[in-house]
Amino acid sequence: MTNIVYMPETVAEPPSTLREQAYLDDVPLATPTLDPGGWKLLPRVPVETAGTLVPNITVITVIAQLSIANPV
Repeated sequence: MTNIVYMPETVAEPPSTLREQAYLDDVPLATPTLDPGGWKLLPRVPVETAGTLVPNITVITVIAQLSIANPV
């Protein structure tokens, strides 16, 4: 038997006020638009998709942006 101790090299920042309140009240998290401090927004990326979603249009480009909860 041996003891193992985990010592993190970094400590996460505290969550935003809205995120902390959502955790305490057990309610859904606020979106990045409503709580920009609670999210890390990655750059927007155009994504092309082929298919017919709208008549006579076969290629559609959608702008996607990944949002990761802070603290990361």
